Amino acid sequence: MFIFILGHADFNDYDLSSLRTGIMAGAPCPVETMNDVRDIMHCPEIVIAFGQTESSPVMTMTRRDDPVESRVSTIGRMKEMIIRSGENLYPREIEEFLHKHPKISDVYIVGIPDKRYGEQVLAAVILKAGEQARAYRFLQGQDRMT
Repeated sequence: MFIFILGHADFNDYDLSSLRTGIMAGAPCPVETMNDVRDIMHCPEIVIAFGQTESSPVMTMTRRDDPVESRVSTIGRMKEMIIRSGENLYPREIEEFLHKHPKISDVYIVGIPDKRYGEQVLAAVILKAGEQARAYRFLQGQDRMT
């Protein structure tokens, strides 16, 4: 939700100076997004909540004064490492790298089963409004970051 708010075409038309805090939950938060919410949306005390349906719904939450790195690492995914042909790949690191691409609004990386390599990397990419890209161009490194 925060990614879409920050990327909204009319974002700069709103005065957010009265904001101070909020709660993120439901998915891992990229460091870049957390910094943008703190700086651009004026929410220095934003926290991240973690829970499960059975706990109705929040089990734990970061503190308002936790460092950003601690806040974004609280929520995890089911599997934090992809093992591809014996190589350890960390989805979080790949996501952090791809979030810097000027065309990418959001991205999530997961491992999927592969008979030959054990696992392959799957990237679910959401482009910024008005941007276009072809998967093979990203894979071949032709759609480089500038």
